[in-house]
Amino acid sequence: DNVDDDDIEFVIQSTPSSSSDGTYPMVAPGDVTVTNVDDETASVVVSAASGNTQEDTTAATFTVKLSSDPTSEVVVSLTSSDTTEGTLSVAAVTFGAGDSTWNVNQQVTVTGVDDDVDDDDVEYSVVTGMPSSSDGKYSPLTVTDVTLTNVDDETASVIVSALSGNTQEDGTTGTFTVKLASDPVDDVT
Repeated sequence: DNVDDDDIEFVIQSTPSSSSDGTYPMVAPGDVTVTNVDDETASVVVSAASGNTQEDTTAATFTVKLSSDPTSEVVVSLTSSDTTEGTLSVAAVTFGAGDSTWNVNQQVTVTGVDDDVDDDDVEYSVVTGMPSSSDGKYSPLTVTDVTLTNVDDETASVIVSALSGNTQEDGTTGTFTVKLASDPVDDVT
């Protein structure tokens, strides 16, 4: 089976033999105790992110699946540690019991958020919650978080436009503009 159901011991019961051979009449060979060793271990398998997110809304993906068929539904919640840097396509992934979805990768998309501030590249995580399930093999598990970096697309600079024209001794003026390339975190003079 595909269920983490621990090692199971059982007994093969024998019955007395029957034979027309007179040397084996009613010989009872004895019962045999056997242990069926379980080869599944319940775990939530989380892949690494496909890359980093970027403030230009470039997305990254990762996948989640189970390592064994659960005995009841398993729900793993997902949250961004910093929604000003990255947002998720789903708030949870769900795996059914006794169906064929438990070992199928469920893809989660994480999209970078633009903030118009030169704040350098910022690391954040997709925080995975403890699985919610009445399956005692899954409910106590700790699930690996996914670490990402949101790559900044602003550069702090002052942009000065070209002069609109030359000044002249008769009082003719020229104009130009000065603006910032990104939102400052404090006053700029």
